[in-house]
Amino acid sequence: MGFGVPIVRYQDGWVYARSVTDTDLSTPTSTVWKRTFELDEMGGDAAHRYAFVPVPSRGQIEVTYSVDATGVAIAVKPLWIAPGSQEVGILNEQSAAFNDFAAEGQPALVGAAFPGWIPVRGSWARLRSASLGVEWSVPAIRGAALYGGRELVPPDFDWAGLDYLYPASFAGASYHINVQEAR
Repeated sequence: MGFGVPIVRYQDGWVYARSVTDTDLSTPTSTVWKRTFELDEMGGDAAHRYAFVPVPSRGQIEVTYSVDATGVAIAVKPLWIAPGSQEVGILNEQSAAFNDFAAEGQPALVGAAFPGWIPVRGSWARLRSASLGVEWSVPAIRGAALYGGRELVPPDFDWAGLDYLYPASFAGASYHINVQEAR
Protein backbone atom coordinates (compact mmCIF):
# COMPACT_ATOMS: atom_id res chain seq x y z
CA MET A 1 0.00 0.00 0.00
CA GLY A 2 2.72 2.48 0.93
CA PHE A 3 3.06 5.03 3.69
CA GLY A 4 0.16 7.18 4.87
CA VAL A 5 -2.54 5.43 2.82
CA PRO A 6 -6.08 6.08 4.11
CA ILE A 7 -8.94 3.57 4.16
CA VAL A 8 -12.41 3.91 5.68
CA ARG A 9 -14.64 1.13 7.02
CA TYR A 10 -18.39 1.11 6.48
CA GLN A 11 -20.94 -1.54 7.36
CA ASP A 12 -20.48 -3.09 3.91
CA GLY A 13 -16.67 -3.18 4.07
CA TRP A 14 -13.45 -1.22 3.72
CA VAL A 15 -13.24 1.54 1.11
CA TYR A 16 -9.86 2.26 -0.50
CA ALA A 17 -8.54 4.76 -3.00
CA ARG A 18 -8.62 3.65 -6.60
CA SER A 19 -7.97 7.19 -7.86
CA VAL A 20 -5.39 9.70 -6.64
CA THR A 21 -4.26 13.17 -7.60
CA ASP A 22 -0.64 14.19 -6.97
CA THR A 23 0.76 17.68 -6.56
CA ASP A 24 4.49 18.32 -6.29
CA LEU A 25 5.14 21.03 -3.69
CA SER A 26 8.92 20.61 -3.71
CA THR A 27 11.33 23.53 -3.64
CA PRO A 28 15.05 23.59 -4.44
CA THR A 29 15.73 22.77 -0.77
CA SER A 30 12.84 20.42 0.14
CA THR A 31 11.01 17.41 -1.24
CA VAL A 32 7.26 17.63 -0.57
CA TRP A 33 4.25 16.27 -2.38
CA LYS A 34 0.54 16.11 -1.71
CA ARG A 35 -1.61 13.15 -2.71
CA THR A 36 -5.39 13.38 -2.61
CA PHE A 37 -6.94 9.93 -2.21
CA GLU A 38 -10.42 9.44 -3.69
CA LEU A 39 -12.17 6.73 -1.66
CA ASP A 40 -13.69 4.94 -4.65
CA GLU A 41 -12.84 1.24 -4.37
CA MET A 42 -14.10 -1.52 -2.09
CA GLY A 43 -13.00 -5.08 -1.45
CA GLY A 44 -10.01 -7.11 -0.45
CA ASP A 45 -12.06 -9.19 1.95
CA ALA A 46 -14.01 -12.46 1.97
CA ALA A 47 -17.33 -10.64 1.46
CA HIS A 48 -15.98 -9.38 -1.89
CA ARG A 49 -14.11 -12.60 -2.73
CA TYR A 50 -10.86 -10.68 -2.20
CA ALA A 51 -11.48 -8.67 -5.36
CA PHE A 52 -11.45 -4.88 -5.51
CA VAL A 53 -14.31 -3.14 -7.32
CA PRO A 54 -14.97 0.52 -8.14
CA VAL A 55 -17.67 2.26 -6.08
CA PRO A 56 -19.03 5.81 -6.02
CA SER A 57 -16.68 7.98 -3.99
CA ARG A 58 -17.20 7.98 -0.24
CA GLY A 59 -14.68 10.70 0.47
CA GLN A 60 -11.38 12.41 -0.19
CA ILE A 61 -8.40 12.42 2.13
CA GLU A 62 -5.34 14.57 1.50
CA VAL A 63 -1.92 13.33 2.59
CA THR A 64 1.18 15.52 2.48
CA TYR A 65 4.60 13.85 2.46
CA SER A 66 7.76 15.76 3.42
CA VAL A 67 11.05 13.90 3.06
CA ASP A 68 13.90 14.77 5.41
CA ALA A 69 17.25 13.23 6.33
CA THR A 70 15.65 10.88 8.88
CA GLY A 71 12.55 9.72 7.00
CA VAL A 72 9.14 11.05 5.99
CA ALA A 73 6.79 13.44 7.79
CA ILE A 74 3.16 12.64 7.00
CA ALA A 75 0.15 14.92 7.50
CA VAL A 76 -3.30 13.41 6.88
CA LYS A 77 -6.30 15.69 6.40
CA PRO A 78 -9.82 14.46 5.60
CA LEU A 79 -11.43 16.75 3.01
CA TRP A 80 -14.74 14.91 3.32
CA ILE A 81 -15.90 11.48 4.42
CA ALA A 82 -19.38 10.20 3.60
CA PRO A 83 -21.71 9.62 6.57
CA GLY A 84 -21.91 6.14 8.06
CA SER A 85 -18.19 5.49 8.45
CA GLN A 86 -17.24 3.27 11.36
CA GLU A 87 -13.46 3.52 11.38
CA VAL A 88 -10.61 5.24 9.55
CA GLY A 89 -7.30 3.51 8.93
CA ILE A 90 -3.98 5.05 7.97
CA LEU A 91 -1.84 2.29 6.49
CA ASN A 92 1.94 2.28 6.55
CA GLU A 93 2.70 -0.89 4.63
CA GLN A 94 5.65 -2.23 2.70
CA SER A 95 6.81 -5.67 1.56
CA ALA A 96 6.58 -8.76 3.80
CA ALA A 97 10.39 -8.72 3.62
CA PHE A 98 9.98 -6.53 6.73
CA ASN A 99 9.61 -9.62 8.91
CA ASP A 100 11.11 -8.36 12.20
CA PHE A 101 8.64 -6.53 14.47
CA ALA A 102 9.53 -4.74 17.70
CA ALA A 103 7.64 -2.33 19.94
CA GLU A 104 8.29 -0.63 23.25
CA GLY A 105 7.61 -3.07 26.07
CA GLN A 106 6.86 -6.01 23.75
CA PRO A 107 9.13 -8.89 22.73
CA ALA A 108 10.59 -8.81 19.23
CA LEU A 109 8.82 -11.12 16.79
CA VAL A 110 10.72 -12.40 13.75
CA GLY A 111 9.60 -14.47 10.77
CA ALA A 112 6.80 -16.94 11.48
CA ALA A 113 6.56 -15.63 15.08
CA PHE A 114 5.33 -12.26 13.67
CA PRO A 115 1.54 -12.74 13.41
CA GLY A 116 -0.91 -11.29 10.93
CA TRP A 117 -2.10 -8.59 13.35
CA ILE A 118 -0.82 -7.53 16.78
CA PRO A 119 -1.75 -4.50 18.91
CA VAL A 120 1.08 -2.16 19.90
CA ARG A 121 0.93 -1.21 23.58
CA GLY A 122 3.97 1.08 23.84
CA SER A 123 4.89 4.49 22.44
CA TRP A 124 6.50 3.21 19.21
CA ALA A 125 6.78 0.23 16.85
CA ARG A 126 9.43 -0.81 14.33
CA LEU A 127 9.71 -3.10 11.32
CA ARG A 128 13.05 -4.34 10.05
CA SER A 129 14.21 -6.23 6.98
CA ALA A 130 17.65 -7.76 7.42
CA SER A 131 17.60 -8.88 3.77
CA LEU A 132 17.00 -5.30 2.56
CA GLY A 133 19.18 -3.70 5.25
CA VAL A 134 16.45 -1.20 6.21
CA GLU A 135 14.21 -0.54 9.18
CA TRP A 136 11.48 1.99 9.84
CA SER A 137 9.44 3.00 12.85
CA VAL A 138 6.39 5.05 13.79
CA PRO A 139 5.20 6.59 17.05
CA ALA A 140 1.94 5.78 18.78
CA ILE A 141 -0.52 8.64 18.23
CA ARG A 142 -3.04 9.85 20.78
CA GLY A 143 -6.56 8.82 19.76
CA ALA A 144 -5.41 6.01 17.45
CA ALA A 145 -4.85 2.32 17.98
CA LEU A 146 -1.56 1.15 16.44
CA TYR A 147 -1.17 -2.36 15.04
CA GLY A 148 1.67 -4.30 13.47
CA GLY A 149 0.88 -6.93 10.90
CA ARG A 150 2.31 -9.11 8.18
CA GLU A 151 1.05 -11.54 5.54
CA LEU A 152 3.04 -13.47 2.99
CA VAL A 153 0.77 -15.73 0.95
CA PRO A 154 1.96 -15.57 -2.68
CA PRO A 155 0.82 -14.38 -5.09
CA ASP A 156 -1.93 -12.31 -3.44
CA PHE A 157 -0.60 -11.13 -0.08
CA ASP A 158 2.86 -9.66 0.45
CA TRP A 159 2.84 -6.91 3.06
CA ALA A 160 4.06 -5.86 6.48
CA GLY A 161 2.80 -2.75 8.16
CA LEU A 162 2.34 -0.48 11.13
CA ASP A 163 -1.22 0.77 10.79
CA TYR A 164 -3.25 3.33 12.73
CA LEU A 165 -6.98 2.84 13.35
CA TYR A 166 -9.16 5.78 14.38
CA PRO A 167 -12.82 6.01 15.32
CA ALA A 168 -15.20 7.41 12.69
CA SER A 169 -14.73 10.91 14.11
CA PHE A 170 -11.27 11.17 12.50
CA ALA A 171 -10.15 14.81 12.14
CA GLY A 172 -6.62 14.27 10.81
CA ALA A 173 -3.17 13.27 12.03
CA SER A 174 0.51 14.06 11.67
CA TYR A 175 3.45 11.75 12.36
CA HIS A 176 6.99 10.98 11.27
CA ILE A 177 8.25 7.67 9.89
CA ASN A 178 11.87 7.19 10.85
CA VAL A 179 13.85 5.29 8.21
CA GLN A 180 17.37 4.03 8.77
CA GLU A 181 19.87 1.30 8.06
CA ALA A 182 18.92 -1.93 9.83
CA ARG A 183 20.79 -2.48 13.09
